[in-house]
Amino acid sequence: MCDVIFGSEGAVVVPRSVSLALWLPRVCAAPARMGDALRGVVGDDEPHQVRGLVSGSLAQVLTGWAHRVAACVAVCPVPGDVSSVPASIAPHATEAGEAVLVRLAGPSPANVALIPQVEQFGSAIEPGWSVVWDAVDVPEGWELQVMGACGSIADADRQLRAGMHEVTEALLTLDVARSAPWFADVVDTLRDPVDLSLVVPPDISARVVSVLERAARLRTVVDVATRDEGGAVSASAAASRRAVLRTLDERARRAMEAATLLSPLAMG
Repeated sequence: MCDVIFGSEGAVVVPRSVSLALWLPRVCAAPARMGDALRGVVGDDEPHQVRGLVSGSLAQVLTGWAHRVAACVAVCPVPGDVSSVPASIAPHATEAGEAVLVRLAGPSPANVALIPQVEQFGSAIEPGWSVVWDAVDVPEGWELQVMGACGSIADADRQLRAGMHEVTEALLTLDVARSAPWFADVVDTLRDPVDLSLVVPPDISARVVSVLERAARLRTVVDVATRDEGGAVSASAAASRRAVLRTLDERARRAMEAATLLSPLAMG
């Protein structure tokens, strides 16, 4: 459920919700940027639709929210870790693995979650994706909960720098050289710079771009490592490694949330 961003030889993934959360306040403040926003969020997908609390094309919904977005964030829950997600939408958002939380101001203030439902069609050679965002009412406030879970962008930056070192240490105990000789190439590729310009606005800060890039690369490495544990480790060692990888993935997800958080509360 993500956009694939290719580096020099490999790929990292950026959830669609991350791209939408970054574009949402910008396009709603300046509707003339709609074309750029849709290219960033939709990419090669079929045109995105929205259903539920509000309905129509994604462009129509964003137009209707012009000058109303007071706060928003992308959240990335997984089973067993929904700390940043309001309880009322946790099952739905966890099933999708992502969501955008939005606080709308104006005459009819509201808290809304946009949760993507993605269906792949076509062949493995020429795949396509159909995306429908479920717009769901969020009866409780979410900003303090998200801030408590993800922390600041500075915290995320420090955690990711440590995380990239720790994932390397964790993988040194994985017998990938013999069981998965392609894995070393994947890890090397994920060290290369990644161009996120296809999915994020051009005016976000360099620090946010750096955090998003490292978080996406870390999640990709963790995903590959979790799928191939190697053949020369004990069950207890494998369990310990999975625990380390889960912790690293949590850091990366929290970093993506911190990088997308727009809230007056977060600004003091």
